[in-house]
Amino acid sequence: MIPRSPWLGVALAAALLFSALPAAAGAPPGRPPIDAAELLSLLDAGHEVRGRTIAASALRDALDRSTAKSVNIVDDEIAGRLDLADRAVRPSCYFRDSVFTDGVNVSGATFLGNLTFAGNMRFKKDLLVHLIFAGIYWTQTGALAEGRAPREAAVARARFALDFARKSALSLTYGHEHARTPLFKAITVVHSIGAKLMLLWLLKAVANVSPLLNELLGKIIPV
Repeated sequence: MIPRSPWLGVALAAALLFSALPAAAGAPPGRPPIDAAELLSLLDAGHEVRGRTIAASALRDALDRSTAKSVNIVDDEIAGRLDLADRAVRPSCYFRDSVFTDGVNVSGATFLGNLTFAGNMRFKKDLLVHLIFAGIYWTQTGALAEGRAPREAAVARARFALDFARKSALSLTYGHEHARTPLFKAITVVHSIGAKLMLLWLLKAVANVSPLLNELLGKIIPV
């Protein structure tokens, strides 16, 4: 592989920045705290709680006391571990784009309504990063177009780039072994490590709604 385009560095930097977003610690600025009384009042009135910092203990108590049929927590930071283990949660709970600073424990909990965790487009972000790297690899596939019709050449180049990106993401050594220059060896190693970190964050997101996975993953990393 021989780099031919000056935008490669820019594309790589953009990919790395984008892939780092899920791992950013804490919540975005501008989420004012909400006290327990105001939280309970909003929930009982049927309002969604958006863009606030909520103490996990206050949210747990509010879920115990609220008379609302459904609770909507949107773009909030839940400070502390939300421990709902072995509790009966009456309202349907919908969490979207919220940050749980110390994870969620739902082991043994009973939910009389629905429990929904909607991630912050994590999978789409991961896929976009993967496609960015595939695009970088695609720039080095010009030789595959030789002797082919334009459409056939485009398909062959895209297929090779996507396959190379997939294998580089799954294996720590594949990209390094098959790249031809130090630059692309480094790019494939960064891609592989980044892909595994994003998978870890995806598993942490899934663990929020799976008591078994939450327990298993919690023995390896804090979730």
